[in-house]
Amino acid sequence: MSRKVVIAANSASNIVIFRQGLIRALAAAGHQPVVVAPFDSAVSERMERLRVKTADIHIDRSGLN
Repeated sequence: MSRKVVIAANSASNIVIFRQGLIRALAAAGHQPVVVAPFDSAVSERMERLRVKTADIHIDRSGLN
C-alpha cells in the first residue's frame, strides 16, 4: 500500500543535503514523499531531479509560536 510521507523542515536545502537518501528510499519502496519547506530556485531544481512533490511555505523568522 502506497502512503504519502511528509518531510518538513525550515529550509529546503537541509532536506536536499541531509534527507536525499531517505527520499529516494521512500520512493523506491513505493511511497510518495512530499517535501514541505521554504524553497529557492537552486533547491527547486534539485527537488525536480528527485521527482518529489513539494509544498513551498513561508516561515517568518521573527514570528512567535
